[in-house]
Amino acid sequence: MRIAAITEKSVPVQSAMRNAAFDFSEMTTSVVAVTTDAMRNGKPVVGYAFNSTGRYACGAAMRAARGEQRRALFLTYRR
Repeated sequence: MRIAAITEKSVPVQSAMRNAAFDFSEMTTSVVAVTTDAMRNGKPVVGYAFNSTGRYACGAAMRAARGEQRRALFLTYRR
């Protein structure tokens, strides 16, 4: 199984929750889809992940990483 594509998108958390330090309605998170070359029922196998730590999405940091380093990171966590 090989990684065919890695897609990242920043999305708003969309929560009305807030406390003295944070207004969660202004926070974002990164959602990642890892598409493989493996097929099941005629469709590619896709894994999804999101980060829930920190206040804002980390897509810029992920995109700044070199391609092979990023792929190696995702391969570390595959099953």
